[in-house]
Amino acid sequence: MQEQKRPRQLFLAPIIFFRSNGVIRDERVGQLVLRQAYTNAHYPADADILIISPMPSPLDSLKFDDKELIPAIIQDFESKDVLMFAFMNRFSFEKTVETGLCHYWSRSRGKLWLKGETSGHLQKVRSIRTDCDQDVLLIEVEQIGVACHDGYRSCFYRQLSADQSGWTTLDLPRIDLTPVNPKTVHSALP
Repeated sequence: MQEQKRPRQLFLAPIIFFRSNGVIRDERVGQLVLRQAYTNAHYPADADILIISPMPSPLDSLKFDDKELIPAIIQDFESKDVLMFAFMNRFSFEKTVETGLCHYWSRSRGKLWLKGETSGHLQKVRSIRTDCDQDVLLIEVEQIGVACHDGYRSCFYRQLSADQSGWTTLDLPRIDLTPVNPKTVHSALP
């Protein structure tokens, strides 16, 4: 069985030392730094790179559930309308931060997906917040096109009827910058 690579940490600002042997002490931070063998196109295969990470990642303080997921509420940065809800794992969170576009984890498909990859209805990140317990994300976005695969700007276009007998569709416009077909949008995503 092949070992799965852990995604790289995005929020670290490492200080890198090149040494020919084991452990050194960096007097500036007063900590031991362990040798890591690191190979890529920039460094020779036998180079030792010593890395100090002076600040922890904000990702480390988030509380993921037992399936390593965290809920994400997506909100329009101007109108403050709630557009959608999805889950993120660590990798999708890092991809979101790295690219500035919202990536999510599909529980049903068991895959990473970029919102709007096939439809063009992308979400450009404007800010990312977390709640007081750090177990939910609030992501403000600039929504390109629609957020909902049913063609509405928001996925929250149904409301409990006044008599509580069922759900009614709100009188909201459907935005069709490109034709949206729920079956093809969702099945075509990675």
